[in-house]
Amino acid sequence: MKQIIFVLAILAFVSCQTYNFTVSQGCNPHHCKRNFWQFNHTLESMACPIPGEGNAYLSNPTMSPSEMTLEIATLNQFGKRSKVYVPLQVNQVHIEAHFNNNTTFSIQNCQEAWASENIPLCQNHTFVGVRVQNNNILSNCTFGLDPIF
Repeated sequence: MKQIIFVLAILAFVSCQTYNFTVSQGCNPHHCKRNFWQFNHTLESMACPIPGEGNAYLSNPTMSPSEMTLEIATLNQFGKRSKVYVPLQVNQVHIEAHFNNNTTFSIQNCQEAWASENIPLCQNHTFVGVRVQNNNILSNCTFGLDPIF
């Protein structure tokens, strides 16, 4: 499995532009600001499922991982803002999000353990997107993660 992920990551790196994300540690919104991932200067691409510019955050960070949702705000082809809500499956080393059952995103090797009110902070890891249709991989992308301190 690790070999497959590694191969996919290499393919994604070679075949698709890498975007820079800014990642801050998630926390209980009652105690501090929401966790934001900012998509900086992203460009529309046939190979990459997220076009335009926008931001994303993990909502309900105090709920169980299976109940967490990633909200992504993007600009569509007409320049209008739109939001996509994606269910997340999270554990200590893996975050996975499914887009429309045709696209899978995952964050690999998030080393931080869960705290009672915090989500993991993924530092300097790779956000891997794989677009799948009928069990065939159509395209994939990688996104660099840069932490906020």
